[in-house]
Amino acid sequence: MTYLVKPASANTSTNGFKVRFIDYDGTILSTQYVTSGNNAVAPTPPTHSNLTFYGWNNSYTNITRDADIGAVYNTTDGKTYLNVTLNSITGLSISALNVNKSNNATLTVDWGDGNTNTSSASDDVTFPSHTYSVAGNYSITLKITTGTGTYQLGNVTNNGIFSQSSTNYILTSVLCSNEVTSSANRTFQLCASLMYVSLSSTFILNTVDLRTFYNCHSIKAIIIPSGNLHLPDSFCYQCYALRIIVLPSTLIDLNYGNSHFYNCYSLVSIILPLNLTIFFNSIFYNCYSLQSVLMPTSVTSFGNSIFYFCYSLLAILLPIGITSIAANTFSGCGSLISVEFQYGIASIAAGSFQNNYSVLSYTFHDSTPPTLANISAFSGIGGLCQIRVPAASLTAYKTATNWSTYANYMVGY
Repeated sequence: MTYLVKPASANTSTNGFKVRFIDYDGTILSTQYVTSGNNAVAPTPPTHSNLTFYGWNNSYTNITRDADIGAVYNTTDGKTYLNVTLNSITGLSISALNVNKSNNATLTVDWGDGNTNTSSASDDVTFPSHTYSVAGNYSITLKITTGTGTYQLGNVTNNGIFSQSSTNYILTSVLCSNEVTSSANRTFQLCASLMYVSLSSTFILNTVDLRTFYNCHSIKAIIIPSGNLHLPDSFCYQCYALRIIVLPSTLIDLNYGNSHFYNCYSLVSIILPLNLTIFFNSIFYNCYSLQSVLMPTSVTSFGNSIFYFCYSLLAILLPIGITSIAANTFSGCGSLISVEFQYGIASIAAGSFQNNYSVLSYTFHDSTPPTLANISAFSGIGGLCQIRVPAASLTAYKTATNWSTYANYMVGY
């Protein structure tokens, strides 16, 4: 059975907890099953051109739940690589390149075609556009060549890494050096051909900015380095091809805005760190392929429409600590078969489980019926569905406000 939420003690296999080691491009390097309290065995890191392995973004000792562990790299030569492809359709010109530096150290851009490099000592710098003589694949590199310092891709003046959205379609992969320490507003927004990003060990997402990978339709995997605490608003909004994202255990919230994984059609599973608490609206909205979310017991509330139209969810075991279900939280989960509510559910909002035609059972354990805000909470309930409640409380559920609409579906256990 596939669970949206599993207790921290729930094993995915009789052999133990499932531990996956994952490369920056989404390659599964190793899958192991580890008994509680034991250690996983890290595989030998793969070798990649221009990259040196730094470490893993999560611990693999004292395993007490399923875990995804991502490989983190720095570039070998200290340069950041922006790999681009130009052809007759994209054209041969790259619009202005935006970078924000920590000081007046000199940053040099090598455009990868053997022509003159471009340098600047400005803090908030926009390098002028560059035109290539022939179509092809090029590696643009950035490196601080005089002085020391750090920089972020994108800048305050023009936000994203390139100034014009038409240029964004040429960017296919990014390898960050450890000189790259943060993200700008909309760093990779509309980079629709971007497939792979290696975020350096020093990379910290900037919480005041948003839409880091917004509309990066082709990106397949993202490994967030350890040390990150927050995900910005609309972080992976409409990343249609994203199948894997590995979050670090240091992450404490998804509270900085909404729609973090909105329309991530290919996302199959995600493991959420233990210290998360509140989820705002539409985080997994339209994640059609999402089958499982391992959620910590620290979660106390959901925002609206968090799992709206998550067609592939089969079963839900809500975590202990959830006291209310927000509007449209699980609406349109067409494959959902069963839902189990832990003790302590106090209220269920309008449309929370509407149009879930395949559900065969909703199971409640509280003797007092939760407040049902509207009869639409279970609208579209299937004819074979049972609402299972404690036998001693069957009458109380059948006669409670708005619950009476579903009295014929109720059975005691």
